Amino acid sequence: MYRLYHYPICPLSRTIRVLLTEKKLSFYPVIEIFWERREKYVRLNPMANVPLLVAKPNLVIADIYAIIEFLEEEHQDIVLIHGSPQEKAEIRRVMAWFNNKFYNEVVGLILNEKIYNFFKSGTDADHKLLTVARQNLAYHMRYLQFLLSRRNWIAGNEMSLADIAVACQLSSLDYLGEINWNNYPVAKDWYAIIKSRPSFRDILQDMLSGFRPAAHYRELDF
Repeated sequence: MYRLYHYPICPLSRTIRVLLTEKKLSFYPVIEIFWERREKYVRLNPMANVPLLVAKPNLVIADIYAIIEFLEEEHQDIVLIHGSPQEKAEIRRVMAWFNNKFYNEVVGLILNEKIYNFFKSGTDADHKLLTVARQNLAYHMRYLQFLLSRRNWIAGNEMSLADIAVACQLSSLDYLGEINWNNYPVAKDWYAIIKSRPSFRDILQDMLSGFRPAAHYRELDF
């Protein structure tokens, strides 16, 4: 059985949790408060970030993309990066856009200001940074709407890991009530389909101490 070190609201951690469930793989989740940089955890993962997958006592895999590629190659009964080389490249491109650019410009800023800094130091959010992040959010949501208006799914005509990765990024924001879904009807319909998948059930049950999820967060028909 795999051991997964994760933090509940972290969208990269959520992606791996959903991927493992989609592949019907058993895993033992361990919540890691990564900013505390526990000595034992840093020995496992010198980057001290999450997610981290322990496959065997002597096989520890850090970095979300390394974990994804390992799981895709190790368990090929169900693959979520599929299709032709061009189609696989597009899946990876879309994942990189949302896991890197979207995270750095939107999700990471909001999580840092509203959650991580609160637990680290008890400081209030920097509202200037939150304003910038929310302006960036509108840009990325328009891009998401554009992609979905041209395809059945985000990266092509079949559901892929790109859909899971993007939905996990959005789910972290949705927990905090940061998305006005009425402004993005195409994305809302797509997200409703993804969050209705059995693999998303645990994500929707997450609770973060001191932060109640938005009223609609667990609703499949919202």
